[in-house]
Amino acid sequence: MRKSILFFILINVLPVVIAGWYLYENIGGAKSVDEVIENAPFSEFVYIDHNMIMADKDNMNNLPGIYKNLLVFINGIYVGSNEESFAVKIPFASTLKYFKINNYTYYNGCVVKGNAKLKKPAPNDLIKLVPQSFKDVVIYSEDSVIAEIIENNKTKYVWIFRKKENINANIINAYFDDIKKDNPNLLNYSVTDYGDKIYVYFEYKGHSIGLPLVK
Repeated sequence: MRKSILFFILINVLPVVIAGWYLYENIGGAKSVDEVIENAPFSEFVYIDHNMIMADKDNMNNLPGIYKNLLVFINGIYVGSNEESFAVKIPFASTLKYFKINNYTYYNGCVVKGNAKLKKPAPNDLIKLVPQSFKDVVIYSEDSVIAEIIENNKTKYVWIFRKKENINANIINAYFDDIKKDNPNLLNYSVTDYGDKIYVYFEYKGHSIGLPLVK
């Protein structure tokens, strides 16, 4: 009798416990910007983290309720620079290495759809200036990095880009001064010149995916 119970537990209960533990440990967003870069399947991308997806899911009016509930299983979404390819970071994504699905592939821990070149990004000197907690949305390219985080009903942004001849810190400051006149949701901003690059920090009231730089 005891052997039968033990066999039942091993066959029926233990796999469920292991799967539940795995999901508990692996559901949720990236822990840092470095992790976002490490898990990326594209060399340049837009990344939307689990936290941002969950915060914004009630605004997804075209998505049926049952699918909104399933969003909890998405750790993050990467969109390639061609905007025609995307990748989803989910638990058990590695099973696609063994079970092929038409038009989808597995790369670097993500389920990928589209024809963009799959290549892990090389961390550049810009990303080193981004606070590790700013990973709710990351827009990453060779010459520019934008990262944001939601905190206390505010969205905080950092924007680091390589300096160009026609863009300097004074021009960026004037740009934000102009926005501030007509947009009360812009709470705070600062611009720092790092010589070969410019560092911009700004805060907006509420939360948003992307840059609400509209006058």
